[in-house]
Amino acid sequence: NRVQDPSIPYVPWNDENLKINRPLRIGFIQSEELFETCASVKRALHLSANALTKKGHQIVNIKFPEFERLVVLSSILMGSEGSGRGDDESLHGEQIIEESADGYYLSKLPDIIIKLIAKLTWILRERRISLILQNTKELKAFELLGYAHELEQMKKRFFNFWQENKLDAILMPTTALPALKHKESKELIANVIYNLPGNLYNLPSGVVPVTTVE
Repeated sequence: NRVQDPSIPYVPWNDENLKINRPLRIGFIQSEELFETCASVKRALHLSANALTKKGHQIVNIKFPEFERLVVLSSILMGSEGSGRGDDESLHGEQIIEESADGYYLSKLPDIIIKLIAKLTWILRERRISLILQNTKELKAFELLGYAHELEQMKKRFFNFWQENKLDAILMPTTALPALKHKESKELIANVIYNLPGNLYNLPSGVVPVTTVE
């Protein structure tokens, strides 16, 4: 929305852009090592890929470039203010919701304690949470600018990758698991890491319901 973010150029909607009279070349990502998708998600992806192939489109297996670094960078940027100050200001005295409480209270711990917890979780082979904790700390302004610049450079490399592979779209998971029961997201925040490319690279994205869990 250009009103909210002036850095985004205004491009009026053009129906002509939807009139593509050729097969699409679609990158296919089934899973990422950091959080492997479950069997039902993989099945849904393959059903989608097969349906697109039957329509004449080309499905190309790809690996999302620098995916793990993107997850780490997201943790760095989201935790950069330290001590949950942004949450405190936005809550206006209200209680934090249960699903977000663990991260909120964790952010208020001293950096040295967070580092110790990160080491402990690594020893316990909780690699995902350890990776996030290792990269959650308060940043100085010049550090934040450095990471923001890194994100911009990663975005440029991603779009170079897109051009080099002549992609029209990417078919990939939305989450690693099917829809969670209410409040279960508290324990599985990393489930949403597949949303990060769309959010951090400003990619137009959509979610299509394909099947149900068997």
